[in-house]
Amino acid sequence: MTDLGPWMLGDGGALDVDKCPDCWERRAHIERYEFACMALLGMRVLDFGCGIGYGSEMLLASDNRVTAVDSSATALCMARLRRGHLEPRLVFSEPGRFDPFDACTAFEVIEHLDDPLAFVENVDARHLIASVPVVPTVGFNRHHKTDFTVESFRSLLTTRFEIRHWWIQVLPFHHEPYVAIFHGEAR
Repeated sequence: MTDLGPWMLGDGGALDVDKCPDCWERRAHIERYEFACMALLGMRVLDFGCGIGYGSEMLLASDNRVTAVDSSATALCMARLRRGHLEPRLVFSEPGRFDPFDACTAFEVIEHLDDPLAFVENVDARHLIASVPVVPTVGFNRHHKTDFTVESFRSLLTTRFEIRHWWIQVLPFHHEPYVAIFHGEAR
């Protein structure tokens, strides 16, 4: 497996996908956004935990209006520098209160939150497409606050969303789930 340390941002753990070499982790991140681009067309999308904005740019190409937020000042600065010319349909912002969205993406971010249930219950969007690692990570990733299994992640999301699609990503040469991706629609 590739050492991603040189391409991780220190103030939040976002991966600099633009500069990361072609490896499983990079392709897996992009694959999640490709799925979201097929599922979300012509919508107002909140890209929650946008990192450097590569996925926000992909969502924009699917005729969406995108508000991209991240708690990492470094990631937002990089996103604005690299993708700021794509406005006005792409807006980068710090987390805050927003008008309702048609959809929200939250890839590799829910495990970072103090209260994942509060996020799921309060995200103001009809669709939620989210992913989390489903292997223990809390002990070695200082940014992660919750470990999930496929079932515990499904249980969290079904408190408010009916699952429309779900799939898992598996590391090369492994058999166990590594990341779970769920697309839910609010009940």
